[in-house]
Amino acid sequence: MLMAAINQGDEKAVRAALRAGASIQQRDEQGRTALMLAARLGASDVVHALVAAGARKSDRDPRGWTAADHAEAAGRVELVDLLR
Repeated sequence: MLMAAINQGDEKAVRAALRAGASIQQRDEQGRTALMLAARLGASDVVHALVAAGARKSDRDPRGWTAADHAEAAGRVELVDLLR
């Protein structure tokens, strides 16, 4: 539910999923956290909600990338400073 809400850029659904007990640190099939996925998609409201809820910015995916690295690679420069 959380990852689907992130893919849709639906900040309200993300907050609802977290309230319902979804793990903020869950990973997708590529080993990316919810925060990494939101950063790559450029979902600014979702990124802010995840950070406020305690998502760890320092987590790394199997390639060693952080959420900031995902944002930068996707050209989401407005999120890079927030995620560093």
